[in-house]
Amino acid sequence: MKRSELIANVVVPDMPTGSPGMPGKAEAYEVLLLKRDGSAEVFASYPASRSDGN
Repeated sequence: MKRSELIANVVVPDMPTGSPGMPGKAEAYEVLLLKRDGSAEVFASYPASRSDGN
C-alpha cells in the first residue's frame, strides 16, 4: 500500500498565529498527518519567528 493511501488528512492544530492564512507574528507549530487507522505523526515542524532575526 502506498503511503498516500494510508493518510486520511493533514492538519495544523489550534490555528497558530502566523501560520498560512493567520495574521500576526509566527508561533512555532507542527503539521500532522492523520492516518486512516486513527494515529497521527508529525509531517513538518515550523519554528516561531524571532524579532532579533535569529
